[in-house]
Amino acid sequence: MMIKKKSAIMTFYYLIAVDKTVSDEEIDIFESIANEIDPDFYNVYKDSLNDDYRNQIENLIDEEDFYDVILEGVDKVLFQELSEGEQGVSSRHLLWNLLVVAFCDGNYSIEERRLIKHIVRVLDIEKDIFLEMEQLMKANVAVGNELEAIERSDKPYNEIRPMVEELEKRREVIVTSAKALIEDELYIPVSKMEIQKNQMLEDTKEAAQKAASNVANFVSPLTNTVTPIATNINDQTKKLLGNIMTKKNKFFT
Repeated sequence: MMIKKKSAIMTFYYLIAVDKTVSDEEIDIFESIANEIDPDFYNVYKDSLNDDYRNQIENLIDEEDFYDVILEGVDKVLFQELSEGEQGVSSRHLLWNLLVVAFCDGNYSIEERRLIKHIVRVLDIEKDIFLEMEQLMKANVAVGNELEAIERSDKPYNEIRPMVEELEKRREVIVTSAKALIEDELYIPVSKMEIQKNQMLEDTKEAAQKAASNVANFVSPLTNTVTPIATNINDQTKKLLGNIMTKKNKFFT
């Protein structure tokens, strides 16, 4: 399924809002992904996103309805039809970037995961694909944590270099696996697809499960061509324009 670019971006907006906690990291990642997905037109409609959000939130009857109202907003935008010849975002590409947003601040909340699982169901994405992507993201975070720990180490370079090279290889496997999952959607029926096993990847995911309680800020968005994940989130934030707090004041007001 292909989703309108603006609809995909609005879905990220709702995801940031769903746990009622908006971090600077989430805003950074949101802006970066939005500009990568729709570089030609995002700046044209970006200011209207908050208006759309506020209009949806006005449907609240009681505060306890907040999650349901967010859910209804997501469903509305996901099923907006593409015009003839319009390029969209594939459902798995959307899913991967939803996970990027959810993990970027080190707080993969219950509400975020619940909303993502709903999107998986309504877009008819196979459950195994979601769980595999989720584990890939956890594995990437675990690798980032290990690299950060090594960078803080006072060991000689000749001792840490082999460890860094091994971790970079694992990161490359993670990115390649994510890319394959996204691209396979466009060519292979899900019923005929098998997720390939890679021992290095399996070892990395096992480490990720152990480190899942200590996720950190080492994820960054993939572009439409699924570029490698940055090794340091600061490298990505340097590309963003404007002051973070200025941007934050424009969100969810």
